[in-house]
Amino acid sequence: MTEGWTLTGAGIALAMSFFISVAVTLGLMPWVMSTMRKAGIIGRDRNKKTKAWLPEMGGVGVILGYMAGVFTTLILLELVLGCGVPYRNVVISGMFCILGVGFIGVVDDIFDMRQRVKAFLPMFFAIPLAIYAVEAYGSKVTLLGSSGAEDIGVFMLLLIMFAVTAASNGANMLEGYNGLGAGLAIIIAAFLSLIAFVQGRYLTLVFLLPLLGASLAFLRYNYFPAKVFPGDTFTLFYGGVIAVAVIVGPLKEVGAFLFIPMIVEFFLKMTSKFKAENFAKMDEFGHLRYNGPTQSLTHWFIKHMRVNERELVWRVWGMEVAVCACASFFVLL
Repeated sequence: MTEGWTLTGAGIALAMSFFISVAVTLGLMPWVMSTMRKAGIIGRDRNKKTKAWLPEMGGVGVILGYMAGVFTTLILLELVLGCGVPYRNVVISGMFCILGVGFIGVVDDIFDMRQRVKAFLPMFFAIPLAIYAVEAYGSKVTLLGSSGAEDIGVFMLLLIMFAVTAASNGANMLEGYNGLGAGLAIIIAAFLSLIAFVQGRYLTLVFLLPLLGASLAFLRYNYFPAKVFPGDTFTLFYGGVIAVAVIVGPLKEVGAFLFIPMIVEFFLKMTSKFKAENFAKMDEFGHLRYNGPTQSLTHWFIKHMRVNERELVWRVWGMEVAVCACASFFVLL
């Protein structure tokens, strides 16, 4: 248990953050969708025959719901329950990083930033987090094949900065189908929340539970057939939240393992110099068809399995669940 916290007090605050994030996101999404449509921020649902125009940047509602959940936790812990929040500098710098990554997503959705800029910009928002995290937790990490933790010194700063930009951009790459990104965010956040609870890393839950709640609420509007697209606003944001959560945990090794599908996606996209898209065409039976080179995990599933859009999304979700199950053998058992 985090020093100064009681299980009852912390549990109430964390539970409230989850339900507040769900309620606020559900309440705001109709307004977000209406606002984006009026502003002309729309995109075509390219994986369907109708190719309907849907509002973009649904991630704005997720960010607002998420922030409401986090602030609820902090207010309850500090002002109502009097528990206090440990590692305040780490928490504040983590929130700065998360909002910065979300801001990059908003700018990208509006102005279509270059990939190279989007790839490296999150690192700058991660600088304060890297400094305070190393100050609080040290610079030791468990290296592959090592029997114990190794001190990597100043390289820990670079590792944290890289982790933020890799997670946010990795989450952004594995998207393009109704509900895909939101479902991945839910699966990863739920599994990491379980790990954090079992290991007593309750500060991590301050970041994870609002993401879980907001993403569940958003899936209500983004699942097949979608009423709104998440945009890079959501995908970059949720990747940034996961990165910050595992750094604050600290659960860096587990977080890296859970992003294996995104890492694979990165190398597949690299073969196209990051120009490939995940979209496919629908045949007369409603199944997806793609005949080009395999430059995405979605391409592999479409080429090797007879799937429609909903089935494709479930298979990618299933792959992430399998990765989480493998991680549980090393962490929970």
